[in-house]
Amino acid sequence: MPGLSARNLFEEGDASASILRKWWSGLQNDTEEQTRIRRCGDPSSVMLSPQYDRLLTLLKDAGYDLDAGRSYALAAVVGLVAQVTADTGPGMSFARQMAKPRPGAKKARVSELRFNRLVAENQREGLYLLLIPVMELLSGTVNLADMAHSLYRWDATARSRWSDDYYAAHNKRGGRWVGRLRA
Repeated sequence: MPGLSARNLFEEGDASASILRKWWSGLQNDTEEQTRIRRCGDPSSVMLSPQYDRLLTLLKDAGYDLDAGRSYALAAVVGLVAQVTADTGPGMSFARQMAKPRPGAKKARVSELRFNRLVAENQREGLYLLLIPVMELLSGTVNLADMAHSLYRWDATARSRWSDDYYAAHNKRGGRWVGRLRA
């Protein structure tokens, strides 16, 4: 039996998004391991986690073909998902959530400068490190599947979609369009 394509892993509507959400719920009950993952400085360290192995096994058992390169991308996702405290579910994209101000505020939670640094980062590991403080700015409340899908895929398409979503939300607040990054 051929494996399911892992190209669009965690995309909303894909079975992998449901697997991720169920796994994340279990991680919320394993606070010791969640804390250990949060302290990992890079995706390689995350790969030593039993919770990483658990998600990898769940995805492989579901038929997803995850080679070594994709396994590293999955480790980055696991490391960042450990930072999530609440899943907003489908709806507003992760990039729009970054552009959304806190209640009663006018400025985006993630500044335009910081956002531009995110989309300019070509390497997943660099993005992983830049996103950890972003998760704090968002109080750990994000669209779990959208964030995971973007980080897992991290390519020109993902960066372009983030730019489109962030600046579309930014403009709705009366912000100015400085320009989108295209890779």
